[in-house]
Amino acid sequence: PVPVAAPPAAPPPPAAEDTGDVRDIASPARTSKGKPKPGAPESSALTAALVAQLRELDAAGRRISAFKLYREHTGVGFREAEEQVKKILDGG
Repeated sequence: PVPVAAPPAAPPPPAAEDTGDVRDIASPARTSKGKPKPGAPESSALTAALVAQLRELDAAGRRISAFKLYREHTGVGFREAEEQVKKILDGG
């Protein structure tokens, strides 16, 4: 019998780039499925880093992504996230 060569290795994944998807930004309190990580606090406090990320998304014209990021960190619904992020970003 003729020996069969192993299939070529898969190419490495492309380098990380901003795809415009909020999931590109790491969420420390949530898993990739949006569920709380084991041992994570039930309600994540707003950190300076999170507020900075929200402001960056807003400055880039990605306010809806900011709402989604807030939801991932706090577990609130979309409407509440929208209201809270607007208060943070608009100062009121």
